[in-house]
Amino acid sequence: MRSQTLCQKSAKKKATDETKFTAKDQLYNDLVDLFKQKDCFFPNSMSDLDVMKNVNTLVNALWLIDNDNLKKLQKKLAARSNNNQETEIRLLSFCGYHDFKKVKKKAPRLSATELKSHSTALFQLISLPFMSKWNEMKDDILELAKCFNIYADQLDKANEEQQCRRNLEYPVREISKDAFLYYVPQTQRVGPKYTILDTCLAKMNHYEYVFFDEVIHVEEPFRTNFDRFDFLQKIALSVPISVLKYNPGGSVGASVFIWRVPTDRSVQEIINEGSRTIENLKPRLLEYHTRRMKSDFTRKYGGLHACQTPKHILRSIYKELTHDASVDQNPSIEYRIQEAISSEDPDLVIDLRHLNTGRPGDTFQVFFDLLRAKVEEQCAADERRHNIKHVARYILLVIS
Repeated sequence: MRSQTLCQKSAKKKATDETKFTAKDQLYNDLVDLFKQKDCFFPNSMSDLDVMKNVNTLVNALWLIDNDNLKKLQKKLAARSNNNQETEIRLLSFCGYHDFKKVKKKAPRLSATELKSHSTALFQLISLPFMSKWNEMKDDILELAKCFNIYADQLDKANEEQQCRRNLEYPVREISKDAFLYYVPQTQRVGPKYTILDTCLAKMNHYEYVFFDEVIHVEEPFRTNFDRFDFLQKIALSVPISVLKYNPGGSVGASVFIWRVPTDRSVQEIINEGSRTIENLKPRLLEYHTRRMKSDFTRKYGGLHACQTPKHILRSIYKELTHDASVDQNPSIEYRIQEAISSEDPDLVIDLRHLNTGRPGDTFQVFFDLLRAKVEEQCAADERRHNIKHVARYILLVIS
């Protein structure tokens, strides 16, 4: 009985002289060395195969995280912590053995299902009786399992929010609600970085707007998004201006329009100016519509029995009428639609897929008939073997 409860067995390392020794095997050996260093042993009664399975539970979890995913994982943990500092999980130092760049492959995205699967396996591992003697190592494995659970929950939450946004019957960010208009009075002293923009607006008429472009209106492009934010936040020119900012979301960034205004304006003029300017700028402000909005339009007008309008035509009509800035589902078809509209040619083929009827069944039959005839000319029957013919000049063919 006592020999069954003793834990003095170490995991065996994999042979490094084998031709198929991989980076995953190296991770396995490094973890075995760590177990020996921390005095983490397995029960004497446990077979070598079971020991290997338990070690591979941790190996498979760490093998999942490459260098790119490790940075994302640490960033998520830092954002979750109250002090916004990276949470120290010692076992994460063993991540990165799976180098996708070395094998010229793209690193896969981590899925919540896969993370929870590994997390469950780690929880089952630390629940084994012999784990009570692993002390610090058991705590490290527990922290790694919690880390996987946290990231999986955040992925599930982000997916739910994304699905909710896609099912909205209105844009996530609307111009009427998310456009921000404010007034900036003139100043006697213009900063050096505002010189180009100030010169440009000083020559323009009142209410003649300019789209802010850092390549044109700044001496050197901004290095970070914070530099751009700070520039617009502290803007002050020699003429009074109004600034309209609208951020449609995503990585596009905010669209900024600036125009010169009179010095003395009444309250009525200010109100009229704001509504009139936003209405004039709407065609130039990007607004991203949801999938629900586009699918509702297609379903409503695409199911008419009298006239079956193709879906790509309906998508083009919807985009033209609503100024939707979403990415085209099929850019090549959208381009041909625009070409057909601009050329006013109704016979221009828009979707070429219906012309592809597939490969005809007898395209290469003539070739095979001629080949069989040539082979028959060169063949001679074998008297001692059935279904075998000799090619006198070349090779032996087996005719089935």
